[in-house]
Amino acid sequence: MIEPQIIEEQEKRAKWKVENERRRHNYIPVIFELLKHLAKKDMLDGMYADATKKKEQKMASKSKA
Repeated sequence: MIEPQIIEEQEKRAKWKVENERRRHNYIPVIFELLKHLAKKDMLDGMYADATKKKEQKMASKSKA
């Protein structure tokens, strides 16, 4: 009867461990490499322009509401 509770607790702690590892990982080098590759392929400017347009549209819709 207590075994299901023990198993449940072990699963919960395993999930916590994965979440903590993900939270503590340093993603900055990966992000920089991604940005470098996007810049080499001339995709970065287009992505920036799209994001700027979306932000402006969002701000415009907020001001209308």
